[in-house]
Amino acid sequence: MVQAKSATTSRRMNEIGDESRQRLLDAAEELFLEKGFEATTVVEIGKRAGISHGSIPWHFGNKSGLLYSVAMRMFDRSSSTEPITAGQLGFNRIWREHTY
Repeated sequence: MVQAKSATTSRRMNEIGDESRQRLLDAAEELFLEKGFEATTVVEIGKRAGISHGSIPWHFGNKSGLLYSVAMRMFDRSSSTEPITAGQLGFNRIWREHTY
């Protein structure tokens, strides 16, 4: 019985972590589009996500890691079949596909 309860608690904690991560990604993507990366603060991202901005280092390391994760998520959602150019040109193409 104790092991079943422990497994359920662990699974729920993972779900909460995944939900928090997705909310941070959604908030960051919105704010980066609205204000740009440099003008967006981690405090604003946390407020928009409705969770502590202290969760950002836990999930992403820092704001740059969050930007990378936003870009990778956009890449994963990309419907393009052509290869993505590395660096800024590739990032810009992904960004254009999802913002215009």
